[in-house]
Amino acid sequence: MPPSSAAQLLAEAQRRYRAGDLARAAQLVTDSLAQDPDQPAVLELAGMIYNRTAHFDRAEDVLTRGLGVVVDPVRRTRLLHNLACTLLSTGREREALAHLEQALALAPDDAGALGTKAEALLYVGRAEEARSLLDDAIARGVDELGIALAYAHACQRTGDFAPAIERLRAHTERVGLSAEQLAMASHRLGELLDKTQSHDEAFDAFRRAARLARQAHDPDDVSRAVDTLIAGWTPGTIASVKRTPDTTEQPVFVVGMPRSGTSLLEQILDCHPDVCGAGELETLGNITRALPAGVTKYCYSHVPRPAGLKAKPLARAGGRYLAELRAGVPDPDALRLVDKQPLNTFQLGLVPLLFPNARVIFCRRDPMDTCLSCYFQRFAPTHTYANDLTDLARFFTDHHRLSEHWLATFAHPKVGLDALVVRYESLVTDPEAQTSRVLDFLGLPFDDACLRFHESGRLARTLSNQQVRQPLYTASIGRWKHYRSHLRELADALGPLAT
Repeated sequence: MPPSSAAQLLAEAQRRYRAGDLARAAQLVTDSLAQDPDQPAVLELAGMIYNRTAHFDRAEDVLTRGLGVVVDPVRRTRLLHNLACTLLSTGREREALAHLEQALALAPDDAGALGTKAEALLYVGRAEEARSLLDDAIARGVDELGIALAYAHACQRTGDFAPAIERLRAHTERVGLSAEQLAMASHRLGELLDKTQSHDEAFDAFRRAARLARQAHDPDDVSRAVDTLIAGWTPGTIASVKRTPDTTEQPVFVVGMPRSGTSLLEQILDCHPDVCGAGELETLGNITRALPAGVTKYCYSHVPRPAGLKAKPLARAGGRYLAELRAGVPDPDALRLVDKQPLNTFQLGLVPLLFPNARVIFCRRDPMDTCLSCYFQRFAPTHTYANDLTDLARFFTDHHRLSEHWLATFAHPKVGLDALVVRYESLVTDPEAQTSRVLDFLGLPFDDACLRFHESGRLARTLSNQQVRQPLYTASIGRWKHYRSHLRELADALGPLAT
């Protein structure tokens, strides 16, 4: 069969993107770019897909290239808007606002650019200005979904929930919205209803969003992956592999289920003068896929196999990891560099081989609260387990038993890797004692700045970025009890972990 043309690849990528198959769309648009690297339509679609799949470096590259070749004002407006979204996702609000100003100079009533500008203003704490911008747009008759979503966010910040709920409800009843648009509107509506204690209505909205966003998921495949890891990575097999001679103590791996407090802990640690947070790196997973010994692919990630691992490839892998870790922080010479990719749990077997003096912190939170928070979160499509309560419970259970395996394995004398468990509930109710405990584990002195993490001005590049800009609060402890009547399925699937 002859290779597809760039135009055919683009058309299929567009079809896959509209259908929600982002993984395939990303591959197709990448292939199309290889054939026609300066085609405006390809560059624009690639930017959208890379943004949606959190490949922000790629998105910035293609969107910037697009602006270099596109003169049509309509397409330039879209490119500027999408580039602003990329910049917001990487913590560069001022640059994002500058690009949005350019977009709105070309199209003053562009709903997407107006909504994103409001979101950018909210990121930098200018809530009243964001609300005013949106009020003016609505008064001019600009009232598309992007405006309603940003308006809901702005009203939430100013505590004025009723008009935002009314506007979002109207949009969820509109004919012609795509499944993606309806999922976004339903999710934001659920957030507002949750804030107003309308728990039954909130759950209905979140459930609708989850059903619309649901991706194919095979929980048995995850279980098989965990079985493979537990059987293959024992103290004996780890001890049989020659470790790298690297004695660095810089890497700190913070792992756990999403929504278990990993972002909060990283933000606290980043405020210490001897620590830099690197965010959620994909490096350990990428290294796993590149190892000559091969991996087992399953629906969420790749599972490394210890058999056949050799010293030279491991040394190269360790060097690559350190280079990328250090490149992603403002102070590459800091004593500790934190990689808080939560689901690095599946690659943790490599850590004692690459960095025998590294440290691993396991974040834990009440299983019911963790799963509910995941269900109520709008994740990237790669989190295929997150939009069904039974799938969530299965994933949590498998993740928990894998974490227990690593804790036991790392504590074995043949391995001897330092590991610590930090409970979210303890961290938010007794932050000073828990922070002191973690810093002691890291071999660092206590510093009061860690208790003022919400004043740091640092943007956590994660879905939890707004939470970690606030002082500690305990309202999320036992949150699941507000939704008890809707969670029997979840509790049953969690079994003993739910009690």
